[in-house]
Amino acid sequence: MGITYKFAVIADVHGNYEALKKSIAILRKRNVDNIFFLGDAIGYGADPEKCFEVLKKDCVIMLMGNHEAMMIDSDQKMSSLCKESFDWTRKRIGHQMKKEMENLPFYLKHRQMAFFHAAPDNTLKSWRYLNDTDDIISAFDTYERICFYGHTHRPRVTVVGDDALDEYIHKTKEYHIDIKKNRCYINPGS
Repeated sequence: MGITYKFAVIADVHGNYEALKKSIAILRKRNVDNIFFLGDAIGYGADPEKCFEVLKKDCVIMLMGNHEAMMIDSDQKMSSLCKESFDWTRKRIGHQMKKEMENLPFYLKHRQMAFFHAAPDNTLKSWRYLNDTDDIISAFDTYERICFYGHTHRPRVTVVGDDALDEYIHKTKEYHIDIKKNRCYINPGS
């Protein structure tokens, strides 16, 4: 029997401390070995500092999301709602937290898996939404067989290969995927 490695992937918390606190409590009860955070701890919600601190403490890795990138380089294209949220959030984030955001990585490769906030080709100013199946497949085609991404806020599993599927997830579901035959791209949603 092989060794079991149990981990969780979360993304796009956006300052929602209550939801984050509940999610972390559930993950602790399930005894996960590690939690990976795909970015966007801040933005929109009322508790950006609390969320950032909890994620920093409880996650083995935190990636940079587009909302963290906005704090580093505020000269980015954003909607009026995002701009209003950004202005409010920027006033609440201290210098130390901003410095920590500057050091967040864009991606992680770990145990033959890859983790991104949005897509592998993201830069500090460019964050692509992967909503189309063909875009998802082409974005991750040259990366690991299992890739995790966020940014769209919509939970989704895309499997390419013998057991192909592409579906949005509306409730808890278990998948058994043969990664020797298939590639799998997973978005945990928000």
